[in-house]
Amino acid sequence: MELHPAVQLFPRLSDTELKKLSDDIKKNGLQLPIQTCEGKIIDGRNRLLACQLANVEPTFVEWKGESIVRHVYSMNSVRRQLTASQNAVAGTNMLPLLEAEAKERQRAGGGDKKSARAQEEKGKGKAAGAKKDKKGKKAAGADGQKSLVETIPEAIGGKKARDEAAEITGANPRYIQDAKKIKEEAPDLFARIEAGDMTIPEAKRKLKARKPASKKADEPLVFGVPYEDVDYAKWSWNPVTGCKHGCDYCSARDIVASDPDGFEPTFHADQLVTPGIMKIPAARVNEPGIYNVLVCETGDLFGAWVAQDWVDAVIETVKNNPQWTFIFMTKNVKRYLKIEFPENCWVGATADTQQRAKEALEIFAQLRPRPSVLFLACTPLLENINFGPRLPLDWLIIGARDKSSKLPALQPEWPWVTSLMLQADDNAKMPIYCMPNLQIMIRQTPVLA
Repeated sequence: MELHPAVQLFPRLSDTELKKLSDDIKKNGLQLPIQTCEGKIIDGRNRLLACQLANVEPTFVEWKGESIVRHVYSMNSVRRQLTASQNAVAGTNMLPLLEAEAKERQRAGGGDKKSARAQEEKGKGKAAGAKKDKKGKKAAGADGQKSLVETIPEAIGGKKARDEAAEITGANPRYIQDAKKIKEEAPDLFARIEAGDMTIPEAKRKLKARKPASKKADEPLVFGVPYEDVDYAKWSWNPVTGCKHGCDYCSARDIVASDPDGFEPTFHADQLVTPGIMKIPAARVNEPGIYNVLVCETGDLFGAWVAQDWVDAVIETVKNNPQWTFIFMTKNVKRYLKIEFPENCWVGATADTQQRAKEALEIFAQLRPRPSVLFLACTPLLENINFGPRLPLDWLIIGARDKSSKLPALQPEWPWVTSLMLQADDNAKMPIYCMPNLQIMIRQTPVLA
């Protein structure tokens, strides 16, 4: 029997997994019938193969519903326990299927109105084009304009296919967009994401490394682009790199693996001039987050091992460049007590555990003068965290664990996430920002007076 294209959204079981399923069906029979729609299998491809191996007669049931894509994803996503990146891959793969379903709904509702309008405009254009204007040139259309009808992309219920795919899969729309680009430019990396061997951020970094550098040696230094796929800050500045915390979940260590300095703490004095010479392209001046800069994304500026003169040099540069908002984060939060932050700083701490959250909140309450924004980044969220009353916070970031060279990707338990959200809401509805690797989409940032 023919497979529906939507079935290909999910890979076939491995031979070992198929053998286990076959043995179970041979012992207990087929518990879940194979679903079909108009003569095509939409769910149960692996069960059919397992039945054939077990020499068991399969049973079929006809499915009736509106969206095969939604149904197939719903039936398979929980079974497969997909990562955030794999969900985005599934969302990318379903884009043409969703567009096809949209066209079918248009036809069923009285014809493809867009196509009909396009044909009508095309006919008008031909009729008008047969006439010559005063200069002897053919007109472009009935009103002298080219028809734009055929260039409008197909939408689904008034929304883009990408947004529909994000709604179905729970993936971040930006992740789906990134996955689509990776599929087009690096199919080998896309396949590794699909198999669960690589995350989208890892693939983006590898894809970036493959492209030849366009910067000339005599060009001035500029900010980098954040390694983390966030939209609250569009720039990354790394005057100090390297870290000695030794976290097993650290992906920054993997990012700089090919750097000559490795992950050893290193001061890059040449980077101190960057904030003063960096200019925002005119077309991007109104872009959200365009003036926000992540500081020391591949290190911890406030680690106990960092020389004080390095820290002083960075803070002085920040003070002298008020046109930027600099975002700091550390696991060594007690060092903040010795720093007087300029007004153009957001100051945060990693709070992956209850103990780190408790220490950070105690230190935050002591900071004088108080920074413009104080925040906690519970990323990765490794356990349930209870903040207690009267939070000295303006913002909360929540994230999952990304895959690293030492650990696989892992989603936090949902009761932990919902608990943090409720605590934030009780704290004057504090804004919450969910990292793209978390299978939920809430994107809020502080609003300063």
